[in-house]
Amino acid sequence: NVPVVGGMTCNSEFELLTGMSARQFPKGGIVYTGYLKKATDSLAWRLKEQGFNTTAIHDYERDFWERDRVYPLLGFDEFISMESFINPKKYDHWIADSEIFNKTLEELDKEDGKNKFIFTVTVQNHAPFSYKASKDVVNVKGFPKEDTKSMTNYVSGLNISDIALKDFMEKVRKRNKPTIVVFYGDH
Repeated sequence: NVPVVGGMTCNSEFELLTGMSARQFPKGGIVYTGYLKKATDSLAWRLKEQGFNTTAIHDYERDFWERDRVYPLLGFDEFISMESFINPKKYDHWIADSEIFNKTLEELDKEDGKNKFIFTVTVQNHAPFSYKASKDVVNVKGFPKEDTKSMTNYVSGLNISDIALKDFMEKVRKRNKPTIVVFYGDH
């Protein structure tokens, strides 16, 4: 159960990383931009105390929701944003999940002798769904004509993400180091 529907992803991130509820803040409040001003206990800090390297990967602008300021307060040593990708493959105007998964694998495979906590956020299938186009279209039926294009784009995007996720998980399983992968979605 996430605190928002259709936006304010950072509040879901906050809840997942800290175990605290965003509902304790005023309705419509954005935790990252309005309230998080100092180091805050989080999963990243706890794992850092255990010797882990902590990295956040998000395929959007560094300063959106002030992640560039907030992620260090949540215990992340490094933040990789869209600016770190060189000519990435895209789905519509979003960086493709396959690119984000590859970046995550690159980070996992860095040889530094430390365990890694990598918090990866993807947005390939973020709304709006009305203008996306794909060569890998999954046709949908049973929706009103005005909704068919959006639903086709949404389901097609999910299909592409599923393929990328399957590839990612197969590569994770082949690694010589035990790896835990946790998924959540917020809208």
